[in-house]
Amino acid sequence: MSLFHYAPALLLLVIVVADGAQFADPDLWGHIRAGQAILEQGHIILRDTYSYSAFGQLYRNHEWLTEVLMALIYNHGGVIGLKLWKFTCAALTFGFLAAGLSETGASATVQLYVLMCTSVALTLEMQFRPQLFTYLLFTTLLMILARHNYRGSARIWLMIPIMALWANLHGGFVIGIATLGIYTAVVGMQDLIAEKGLKRALRLALITLAATLVTLATPWGISLWHEVVRPVFSPTIRTLIVDWHPLSLALAEQWKRSHLGVLFYFFVFGLMGALAITFALTPKGGDLPLVAIAAVMSLAAFSAARNIPLAAMSRTIKDVRVINN
Repeated sequence: MSLFHYAPALLLLVIVVADGAQFADPDLWGHIRAGQAILEQGHIILRDTYSYSAFGQLYRNHEWLTEVLMALIYNHGGVIGLKLWKFTCAALTFGFLAAGLSETGASATVQLYVLMCTSVALTLEMQFRPQLFTYLLFTTLLMILARHNYRGSARIWLMIPIMALWANLHGGFVIGIATLGIYTAVVGMQDLIAEKGLKRALRLALITLAATLVTLATPWGISLWHEVVRPVFSPTIRTLIVDWHPLSLALAEQWKRSHLGVLFYFFVFGLMGALAITFALTPKGGDLPLVAIAAVMSLAAFSAARNIPLAAMSRTIKDVRVINN
């Protein structure tokens, strides 16, 4: 049952709630200025021209295409244009989540309940930043995988051109590759145990490989991977940049700034707890690929607060499935 047909007005309310936080991230104007510079010079900026200590250093900008789009939107639509862009990304993100939920066979009531919890959990995260495209494309991937998992077939090959675009929009594309890899590995394991052979797993593996290779179609090629993976292993970055703080530290910092903001984290914890408890009570082997994805994203969220939205999104489809059962 699809919320698009059953409760479109309530689905719109979910989107409005998710888009409710209308404040400018500190990086917003830097992104716009970088995009304007590319438009003015007619080519991608390869060297740092803004900082003092790193002036002239090679700058692998994994968000260059998003910054160009943000600059175009701001140049022609101003602040209103940026707000419309943010709302559109939120609408598409939750639209794809709703489409993925419809594949689970859960009742519309359960779908709406979990989707609303997810929208509240993500309200503080839906900011004017390039991450909006990662959220959108990640939910697109989740919808495709849910259809493949529950129907037995889906156009997963669409992730090949999507990954080529994603790699130029935001560094979160590595999450997409990791998700495809997890899904492929678990499906292959299940088919081996069920003695169904590796035909399906090999097809998924080829698609994952192709999707990985097309991420090299950026101005920086394979060196872009180094740039987006580096923060994971850099203690300096993980200390200085708030987004990379562990979830426990991020929760403490939010408590200092605003006690009310902590409530949004409780919705995230609620989604995590719901999946863990209900799946333990009613485990289903057919859900295992999506459960594995949700589990890995949850671990990533505890490691770095910037992964909280990905954990919440990946758990949404699984929470609906297990709660319904």
